[in-house]
Amino acid sequence: MLSRNHLGQYEKGVSGNPKGRPRKEPRRISDEKLREDLFDAADTLVAIVEGGKRKLIPAHEAIADERRIAHGLSRPRLSLVQPAGSA
Repeated sequence: MLSRNHLGQYEKGVSGNPKGRPRKEPRRISDEKLREDLFDAADTLVAIVEGGKRKLIPAHEAIADERRIAHGLSRPRLSLVQPAGSA
């Protein structure tokens, strides 16, 4: 037992918690949860402007369209890609 003075206080230089605070355990994320979150994010609707008209499409489609455009494939240019709730 650690020594305390007559007031119940620890003596100078003596810790009341000799082992210290326990370290935090890192949050473990299962592969299944990671996969689920990825698919949820891919299905999130984003607003795009195509031909002067605004429409909502899933994020994975907007990304695929941007890749097609970058490689010179068909489909008109998309602009203003942003999350649907931020407009």
